[in-house]
Amino acid sequence: MLGTGLVKCILGEHLPLSEVKMGAYYINFYFHNIEYDDGFYGGEFSAPDHRVYCKFLYDRETKEFIDIWDNTQPIDEILPIPIWWLDKKLEQNGKLGKHESKVSY
Repeated sequence: MLGTGLVKCILGEHLPLSEVKMGAYYINFYFHNIEYDDGFYGGEFSAPDHRVYCKFLYDRETKEFIDIWDNTQPIDEILPIPIWWLDKKLEQNGKLGKHESKVSY
């Protein structure tokens, strides 16, 4: 772990601690009913391979979840939700669709 609150992962990327999933990470995941503005992301997250589903509200400034509800598993087993994917898609496209996903075959 680096002193900056980041973790260097296998691929050499530095990730915030909030984005590190202990033991596994999501390969296939989906965001549905996405709503966002300059300060927040909200919507539904699912990762069927892990039987994960939840609704969430995320503060983009503090980089913390304000709330997670309607979850199929305990929150500490769901986190981290890969919010970095929404950031990436927003940066690439200048906007987010109502549904965004990452699926590897």
